[in-house]
Amino acid sequence: MLGPLEVRDDAGDVPVRRGRPRRLLLALLVRPNEPVGFETLIEQLWGDRPPQNAANALQVLVSYLRKVIGPGSPAVRLETTESGYRLAVTRDAVDALRFEDVVTASPGERDPAPRLAGLDDALALWRGAPFSEATYDDFAAGEIVRLNELRVLASEQRIDALLELGRQQEVIGLLGQLVAEHPLRERFHAQLMVALYRSGRQADALRAFDAARTRLAEELGLDPGPELRALQRAVLEQADEIATPARAATGPPDAAAPAARAEVGMKAERGAEGAPTIPTSVTPLFGRRDVLEHLAEVMAAHRIVTLTGTGGAGKSRLAAALATDAAARAAVWWVDLTAADDRDSVMSTIAAATGAPSRPDDDGESMIAFLSGRTGLLVLDTCEHVIDQVRDIVTRVVSSGGALDVLATSRQPLRLDGELAWPVPPLALPDPAALDLETVRGVASVQLFCARAASARAGFALTTGNVDAVARICLLLDGIPLALELAAAQIAVFGPGRLLGLLDDRLRVLVDDRATGRRQTLRSTIDWSFQLLEAEERIFLARLSVFAGSFDVEAAIVVAGHDLTRDGYELLLALVRQSLVTTDADDRFRLLDMIRAFAAGRLDDADGAATRQRHARWFTDFAVEADRQLRGGDTDGWVRALRAELPNLREALQAGFASDDPASGVQLAAALGWFWGIEGLFAEAEQWLRAAAAAAIPETIDAATVLAGQAVHAASLGDLERAEACSREAARIHEAHGDRRGQARSLLYLGIAQWGLGALDDAAATQDLGAALYRADHDDWGLGLMLLLRGRTGADRDEEDLDQLLDTALAVSRRAGDTHVIGLCLDQRSREALRQGHVELAVQLGRESLEHNENAGYVEGAIASMHALGAALAAQGHLTDARALHRRAMAAAVELDHPAAMAEGLERLAGTDAAADPVLARTYLAAADALRARRAVPRPPSFARQLEPARTAVAAALDDDSAAHADRAGALLDLHAFLET
Repeated sequence: MLGPLEVRDDAGDVPVRRGRPRRLLLALLVRPNEPVGFETLIEQLWGDRPPQNAANALQVLVSYLRKVIGPGSPAVRLETTESGYRLAVTRDAVDALRFEDVVTASPGERDPAPRLAGLDDALALWRGAPFSEATYDDFAAGEIVRLNELRVLASEQRIDALLELGRQQEVIGLLGQLVAEHPLRERFHAQLMVALYRSGRQADALRAFDAARTRLAEELGLDPGPELRALQRAVLEQADEIATPARAATGPPDAAAPAARAEVGMKAERGAEGAPTIPTSVTPLFGRRDVLEHLAEVMAAHRIVTLTGTGGAGKSRLAAALATDAAARAAVWWVDLTAADDRDSVMSTIAAATGAPSRPDDDGESMIAFLSGRTGLLVLDTCEHVIDQVRDIVTRVVSSGGALDVLATSRQPLRLDGELAWPVPPLALPDPAALDLETVRGVASVQLFCARAASARAGFALTTGNVDAVARICLLLDGIPLALELAAAQIAVFGPGRLLGLLDDRLRVLVDDRATGRRQTLRSTIDWSFQLLEAEERIFLARLSVFAGSFDVEAAIVVAGHDLTRDGYELLLALVRQSLVTTDADDRFRLLDMIRAFAAGRLDDADGAATRQRHARWFTDFAVEADRQLRGGDTDGWVRALRAELPNLREALQAGFASDDPASGVQLAAALGWFWGIEGLFAEAEQWLRAAAAAAIPETIDAATVLAGQAVHAASLGDLERAEACSREAARIHEAHGDRRGQARSLLYLGIAQWGLGALDDAAATQDLGAALYRADHDDWGLGLMLLLRGRTGADRDEEDLDQLLDTALAVSRRAGDTHVIGLCLDQRSREALRQGHVELAVQLGRESLEHNENAGYVEGAIASMHALGAALAAQGHLTDARALHRRAMAAAVELDHPAAMAEGLERLAGTDAAADPVLARTYLAAADALRARRAVPRPPSFARQLEPARTAVAAALDDDSAAHADRAGALLDLHAFLET
């Protein structure tokens, strides 16, 4: 609980679904070993919008948690009580309880060495803010305050132990940060005075007292308390009572590593995952070994391969098997286009799945350029409904000269030059003339049918008594995998002989004039399976068709199970058993495309409209919750969760803005603003935020949040004046509503825009105000980021003594746990060290920041770190290493289409080459100037000052003709071609 929620057992991490399942576990952990009432939990989980059958919805969540935790866990049990639920836990099983036990017991330990070791281990349990996923929930507020107070108390006790051991010099820097964070906590001021005095700094100890007295008087109008006043007298008198204890340890401390770990406060979180996971199946792929081997040879000879065939033929499963095999040798990007319905959504889906940049109004050029530089396999699954859009994108990628291969699945070929369209054959069928048991059991279609039948009815097996019927069922269904699975699911009710008779009759009467051959057979099989369902199962399946892509059980129950008498969980499992719903990874479900299309046709207009409304409301609530959690220790986890739901989120946006009341669309777009920025989905963000701004009610919180989102993306795209105007207006509206958190967030964006525009005094004032708001709101994420940005502004204002400000920003950010912000802090500390002339420290911090950002998978941060480290290495004289780093950073910046990082790379290279090759350096400077002018990216003043010696040296070394020639070459420099040399 001391950071993002993590559940582990002896085998490792135990995943718990984000959203209400995790919230339920958090709500129970706030009161461990105590019963929490049903009504209380429902209110905490759903607020003022509980589902119609809230008790049943709560039971679904409880059942899920019991499955996750496991029924036999000796340390953790989820128990039902007379009035609610109780999470029974041992104290060793919860990090917060273990931490509390150490802190409350440690004062009784007289020997400071074991007490220090225990406190170091306890503080090392912290991975971020406590109950970080419930930071803004009333039910966790008291526990969060209590745990934070215990953490401060632990820091006090740890420093006392270090002082007793004579290690006063170790704590001076840490106490400087703690005093800055807790200026009214007199105990830290007292410890700082003692540490300074024992380090031979009597005058500094007295200055620390004066600083504490001034701060207490300004903030509270109070004088220091008796302890501080007595300590001042003791320092003046050089009293023996504050001298270093005689028993103090000498030499290097054994606990140095844990002590450093405790000061850092938390470990770095694992980085975000890469491309979307290739779909996996829990059942084997029957009869496709020879097909896979042949297709591997085909793909080696052709850059574009399209698997074609009717719905249900197994195209996607075959593509997944091929992609899994290819992933062992090269990079693979899997793109599910099921939910895409136009050019923009196709491009944004591909961009999101591959990590390609997406800029508004560039017709996908950024994405095409990114993909053209890749080597590996791009899989485009389910293309038939957007065939023209896919054809255009693939044509542009392949014609660009890149090395990316394409594997597509579609009911029809893409019709491209160089494409090989490969029809997926049905599974092998029995020979009607040889239906003996031994011959039939080796046939692929029979193997698939029997495997599914055994899942539907335990003990089912192919025997001499049923082999004839089973073989004829497979023949009747043309070996189509989906049709076989649907029919086999009915073995739970019918024997093979009876099933054969029913199918034979049904397929003769169910004739679809619009379809022929296998497609008619499949549609008829789906319709037959649909008619066998009970009435509420049919309704539930029809409603599930509103989901785009996969969905989890809770969403299915709320969206599709509304107002039905049967339990939604039972309905979902019934459809899974009958192969009408398939299971997906991570306890998720989906409808195959053919079944979704069929089910959508069975959803009447009125029920369809109501179901789509529930779908939009569900995913709006999900996005709002995710937006609350994205700024903290579990940022990467929530980003992955949002990626998984992107098709449904887009569907909800369309439904929200298409309705008579677009409020849900406005709220959803506002909630996704930060996520779109993290993902680089700028074109998509612009589209929806523009629609939200037009539909939002003026002067409301939602309108302000939309404005803030527009500010984020305007700044990313270099439109700083628009970013300033939007963020200023957002801050004004939030302040008028008394929304301190929203105001602080808007000031964050306003300060960035003002800094970019060169209004440094305004930016500093904005950031100081924002830091005060975040500090008052106890928001470590916002405070750490705001202090970091304030430090960057201070550097451009040429302020002195920024070290403590940046150290505090880093310490607070580590406590919040957002890996992105931690990486930014490390990068800025490196730059500041170089500005002050501390070159070795700059190199050390630069290496640390680069390692952190690469481990976190934060590409933009890694680019910044490479430039910072390269500059520090150049200052040491390691010019070759510096050039290599700057070129690496520029190559990554070109992929991201990050103009500021591209320009900085050119300017850093100019600095490294100014003396050796002034013509080349002048060319780089001219290219950077042209890029900054073209993309409206100003040069930060502190960087301009660093660059001035190189400019002066180059100007002095060149005559007018040479300079003009270099300027013309720089203005025409093609970065892509340059980076290939």
